[in-house]
Amino acid sequence: MHVLGVRRNKKAEGVDTMYGPEEPHDVLAQCDYVVLAAPNTRETTGLFGKAELAAMKPSAFLVNVGRAATLQEKTLYEALTSGRLRGFGTDVWWRYEFGRTFQSDGALG
Repeated sequence: MHVLGVRRNKKAEGVDTMYGPEEPHDVLAQCDYVVLAAPNTRETTGLFGKAELAAMKPSAFLVNVGRAATLQEKTLYEALTSGRLRGFGTDVWWRYEFGRTFQSDGALG
C-alpha cells in the first residue's frame, strides 16, 4: 500500500508522500481509499464537497473518522446514488436522534 497525506504541516511519519492543503485534488485522483480525519472548525466546515468528490476515482471509497460537518452531506448522497462514488463509511453523522424512540406505528416519538 502506498500512503499519501494532505495537511498543513508536511511532516508526518508513516506516510510515503505528504502534500500541502493546496494540492488535494491531485492526491484524490490517485487514491482508492480516502480517509477524512479533520476536526470541525471554521476552516473545515463543508471542506469536502462536489469538487473533491469529482476528483476521486469512481471506484474509490470514502471514510470519515473526523467530524460530519467537514463533509457536505447532500453532495455525498448524490455521489453515492449516482454511482460517482463506490462507497462510504463513517463513525460520525450529521444528525442524531438520541433519546427518540420509534412508536409501534413506525413514527418517531
